[in-house]
Amino acid sequence: MTPEQRRALVLASKHRTIEGKLVRLVPSKPEHAAEMCRLRNQPRAISWLLQGGELGVEQQTAWILRTDAKDDDISWTVFDRAGRAIGTNALYDIDAEGDGAEKGRLTVDEAVGLEAPYALESDLLLIGFALGELGLRAIRTRVRHDNLKMQSMNARLGFERVGEHIARGVPHIDQLLRRDSFDPRPLDAIIDHWSKRHERGKAQATVRRESQDPR
Repeated sequence: MTPEQRRALVLASKHRTIEGKLVRLVPSKPEHAAEMCRLRNQPRAISWLLQGGELGVEQQTAWILRTDAKDDDISWTVFDRAGRAIGTNALYDIDAEGDGAEKGRLTVDEAVGLEAPYALESDLLLIGFALGELGLRAIRTRVRHDNLKMQSMNARLGFERVGEHIARGVPHIDQLLRRDSFDPRPLDAIIDHWSKRHERGKAQATVRRESQDPR
């Protein structure tokens, strides 16, 4: 893939949803600004992302429009299969030559985060897109030193610790995932299990409703 083709693919991908079994990655647009603010203004998100404070809808809308015009940055709003906005994710600093990109801006609605492995599938879809369709050779990420849950999930995805740095006075761990180290199959099995569990739950709920219908 040439650099021009990769840049064109990034821009085209801003108009295409990535479908998963538990979640959908929908390219962020101005109509998502209010939900993105709600998700990013959660206390943990403000802390993990070094946000500095709450975001406003107008501010978020302007950011979405700036990001949407870039050919090296894709931001997604994460929806569950019921259509609820439950998170955000992003791939940015995408190298047109294919050397790599950085993943980040991951948030999950704290009210539903324990229902299913939404964050895990969100990252699996993002990584599959980056290493597969975009043909990138590696993905970088930076995690706060005290965000042990994110460090653990990244390790399960195949990321290795490659360094550390200080950002806004906070120590961060640098992690790297190389394309030849990524094996999604064990984690895909987890997503399959939860997807089937959700389908069984919906079927049982339908049976209960029908049994209670007086008609």
